[in-house]
Amino acid sequence: DDMVKADYAGMVSGKNVDKSGLFKTFFGELRDAPIIENCPLSMECRLYDTYDTPQHDVFIGEIVASYAQESVMSDGKVDLTKVNPLLFDMSGPCYWSVGENVGNCWNEGRNFNES
Repeated sequence: DDMVKADYAGMVSGKNVDKSGLFKTFFGELRDAPIIENCPLSMECRLYDTYDTPQHDVFIGEIVASYAQESVMSDGKVDLTKVNPLLFDMSGPCYWSVGENVGNCWNEGRNFNES
């Protein structure tokens, strides 16, 4: 639902534009990492390091907590079909959503034949 705002946030630099008011936020365990309230699923991360590359900064962190709205839960677990995450891919049309399940992890590999 917030694709337009998220895209805008990615288009403008925080050096030039104050983006702090784009989303309503709350604070979790870390008390200094804002979490977007409207996101059905959020993961709070502790930053360990930043690597500067010619085009982007790469952030290394640890997930310390996850927050999920009841509306995206099924049987006590996050249901990705309810989350309907927005996926970002710079190589093409950019924004994608999750389709149907196409396989089961730690199961499909049993059919691998190396020959």
